[in-house]
Amino acid sequence: MASRRILLVDDSEILRMTTAAVLEDAGYQVIEAASLAQARASLAGELAAAVVDLHLQDGLGSSLLADLRATHPRAAFILLTGTAEPLPDFQGDLYLVKGEDPHELIARIGEAIARRSS
Repeated sequence: MASRRILLVDDSEILRMTTAAVLEDAGYQVIEAASLAQARASLAGELAAAVVDLHLQDGLGSSLLADLRATHPRAAFILLTGTAEPLPDFQGDLYLVKGEDPHELIARIGEAIARRSS
């Protein structure tokens, strides 16, 4: 059975809790982190995906991508942001704007995980 663990990184506690609840309702096991440092410390164990806020207090969430690829090459990397303007050099799997419909969020994350695991 494929991993259902998702690392969720967001420095907004309310957004992190809300997103974690939506993911858990969809059957995922969520590991929460409020910073890049916490996220890097949480990379142990199997992961299906990392859902990471772009702007964190200790840096850009996109900087976590290299660490994730080194330890979890088949995990999907999903970047969350408050702006629809994508990063020109983004190498992750999915770029989502915060506030998207929860059902759409779950569907798109599931699709990204399926693409990476096949």
